[in-house]
Amino acid sequence: MADERPKGLLHRIREKATDKLIEWLLGAIGAAVLAWLYLARFWIGREWTCVSSEWCTVSGWSLGLLIAAAVVITAAAAFLAVRLYRINRGTTRASEAAGAPSRSNVRVYGPGDSPPFQKIIVIDGRLKLRWFIIRPPKEWLPWRDIQNKLSPEAVQQVLDGPFHAVPGCNAPLAERWVSTSDERYLIFVDTCPSCGKRVFRPLIANAGTTLAIVFFVRAQALEELQRIERNGRVLDATVPVLLENPAYWKAMLPP
Repeated sequence: MADERPKGLLHRIREKATDKLIEWLLGAIGAAVLAWLYLARFWIGREWTCVSSEWCTVSGWSLGLLIAAAVVITAAAAFLAVRLYRINRGTTRASEAAGAPSRSNVRVYGPGDSPPFQKIIVIDGRLKLRWFIIRPPKEWLPWRDIQNKLSPEAVQQVLDGPFHAVPGCNAPLAERWVSTSDERYLIFVDTCPSCGKRVFRPLIANAGTTLAIVFFVRAQALEELQRIERNGRVLDATVPVLLENPAYWKAMLPP
């Protein structure tokens, strides 16, 4: 194993030196051909006019020199094209092996296109919860009176969660149905179903325990995000959004 490293290093040095030498030779050949064409342009034009006419006399050495020049130029051009193709192919393979993007796998967005939406992380630092915005803000920022005019399904298609954002957990909060004298509600359970820790403490007022109704909690989180956006916070995937004062904090107290 100790001998393989120097050999690999020497091999790479030889390859680089060979590439540099070939590039220098190609440059020299190209410069020489261009200089010869510039100096011999009048002679080449005269000889070509003679050859393309109906009848003329071309001396043997002159015709041979013209043919030799054409062969040399064609061979040099072919060699240059092949070498440049191999160098470009080697560079492309090295870039793909290193994971670098290439023109074939990078999409260029036009003026009317937009990049695909990436979900936005929302953090509730007080209750250690994590939400995810899963629809572009431009679709739901204009909504008003969400708690009265939107359905639970519509809100859940925008805001996913909450999840218990503590190390090793990240489980969704448990939900269960409860019945009151008026109606049945789906509420959040105050204990995490995965780690068993208490996530929040329900508010107990004079009239009894305030329920953490699933729909209202999600709707109030969404309304809080709208308020944060109105205060100048750009909602995007670059930086997680920190909830400041969602209305559900009145019913869900820190444990």
